[in-house]
Amino acid sequence: MKKKILASMLGKDDALKASLAKLATYGLEPMVHLWQNDNQKMAWTGVRDALREPSTAAWIITGTAEQLADTDTRYGLSMVALALLAGNKATTPIIIIQAGQEEIKPETLPTALRHATVIPAREAAPAKLVAKAHTPARVPEPEWFLEMVGDEKLGQWFALRPAGDTWDGVIFGVLDAEITFQAVGPAGGLPDKAVLNYPMQGLKLELGGRQYTAWALRNHVDPRQAYYVKVVGCPVSLVFGPYAEDQEAQMHVVELA
Repeated sequence: MKKKILASMLGKDDALKASLAKLATYGLEPMVHLWQNDNQKMAWTGVRDALREPSTAAWIITGTAEQLADTDTRYGLSMVALALLAGNKATTPIIIIQAGQEEIKPETLPTALRHATVIPAREAAPAKLVAKAHTPARVPEPEWFLEMVGDEKLGQWFALRPAGDTWDGVIFGVLDAEITFQAVGPAGGLPDKAVLNYPMQGLKLELGGRQYTAWALRNHVDPRQAYYVKVVGCPVSLVFGPYAEDQEAQMHVVELA
């Protein structure tokens, strides 16, 4: 099976596109496309599905620091990266080719992209990209898995599940978006029905000078199950963790945009 490399270009760059075409001479079939910003229609799902294919070895993102600062772009890229981390492609190398002079710093990227390798365009020789594409990404040991499982018709549904321990409930907050529904069911797909234990809505969480709106419930959630939450809008940031009424809970913050 011939390996492929997917390249998402945030802007047109004929010289860089021609350089990526040379990857074919090194045994990697380049699949180059122009990134589409349409989060309402979830345009990023095509990229996610292509990266989930066993033959896709790596993901290249090309763009300037300014293009990567666009909130719509960051949100869509986050959805793709979270899907990789939640599945069996967690160690897929993500390579960002920096166009322009302004430096792209990994620590300023959305949470799910901070393990990406950033290479200035002038240093992105095909041989170097091939070497990076064959080097599995170093990702932290996961405490949780999070991904979007909805679609354009069903809307945005985040699926959250713990990686190891059982949670005695879940609290989930969004910044600059709205939660409209929550459920618990088997991991892998939205449940047809769900019984909620002590559901709560409209909670306010202050964290880092920002106020999140959160929902919660007291259902037990283990790695075989998922907490599903429907979100309207594109949240800039998420905060979530196991629900704890009488003690301070460990909360996780995921920057999306």
